[in-house]
Amino acid sequence: YHLKLSYFLVCPYVFLILVGASIPTPGMVGGFDYFSKLGLTSLYQIVPSRAVGMTIVIHAIQVAVTCLIGYAILWKEGLSLFQLKKLGEEAKK
Repeated sequence: YHLKLSYFLVCPYVFLILVGASIPTPGMVGGFDYFSKLGLTSLYQIVPSRAVGMTIVIHAIQVAVTCLIGYAILWKEGLSLFQLKKLGEEAKK
């Protein structure tokens, strides 16, 4: 997207998306996305359609990184997702 911002100017955006992510919504859907779009359009004057696209990309990157870190930790511990599920079910008993 070729958006050039200093790290200092990203702080208000990060604050907004953290607020959005912390607000309870039905199914936990929409808070992050709405506040991300709001931050991109109001703080950086990005066109709304581009802000939506950027929000989707940012959200996808966050999910991918979180999953990759989780899978790496499981691999390091010698566990699979199936084994983790089984351990969780045993802990409930």
